[in-house]
Amino acid sequence: TDCLAAIHKAIARAAAAGGGTVVFPAAKQPYLVSGTIRVEASGVTLSGPDATIKLADGAANGTKGERTTASQVHVVLVSGKPGKPVEDVEIRGLTVDANIY
Repeated sequence: TDCLAAIHKAIARAAAAGGGTVVFPAAKQPYLVSGTIRVEASGVTLSGPDATIKLADGAANGTKGERTTASQVHVVLVSGKPGKPVEDVEIRGLTVDANIY
């Protein structure tokens, strides 16, 4: 199951509150994502001891051979805007599996 939309929703809630922690409960199976988890707000923490976020099979198609900026898929991307940097973002205890090779 693709968890990307639920993760983005939780990040949006944390951002709307002025910052907060998105908790990934411990799980034997990874939290699969079909694309980039974007964090575009300051003060957000992604926390999940004993949890793994994994880029789903095939999600990185097109990135192996080309490796251009346009084709890159990131598991987690923290990005701000000109004049509005994103700060104080943490990733704690999570294993991140890019699943590219």
